Amino acid sequence: MNSGIVIAGDAGFANRREYTIVGPDVTLAHRLQAATFDLNAYIVASRATVEPVEDLYNLVRFPAFRSTACARCSMHRSYAGENATTA
Repeated sequence: MNSGIVIAGDAGFANRREYTIVGPDVTLAHRLQAATFDLNAYIVASRATVEPVEDLYNLVRFPAFRSTACARCSMHRSYAGENATTA
């Protein structure tokens, strides 16, 4: 999960148009999604997404790590419930 500025809209030809989003923040969101497998996490969120809501949710911060999806990312994993533990 990532928050940021994107370019969004319809792209393609008249007979084959698709709604798409592009930009660096979209790329990071895709890499974070792929990193969920490496971290065995349901949700991985960027700092831009976490900072505004970190007081509302029980989050566990990961230090920078190497992932096949995201080479040098600072990640957060969220858990439901009051007793969150790292897995």
